[in-house]
Amino acid sequence: MYLLIRYPGGVIAEGVVLANGKDLLRVITPGFPDTLEMKRTGARWSTCRGEVVEIDFLMSDERQSHTLLANMTGCAAAASA
Repeated sequence: MYLLIRYPGGVIAEGVVLANGKDLLRVITPGFPDTLEMKRTGARWSTCRGEVVEIDFLMSDERQSHTLLANMTGCAAAASA
């Protein structure tokens, strides 16, 4: 699952969730030397340094993904015929 992390200063980092739990996220992001750990307290997420961040999860529509895959398969089959 992909996500965007919005830091207080306006910096936005794109990442991939490696592990998630009810109140914990472990994320890898390009340009960061190590994984990031985010903790949730109530409705707020924060970094290990205590910075409050906003997290936006990017999810795809599963039906759309299957349709795209079916269309690509169909195009390949049509091209080889």
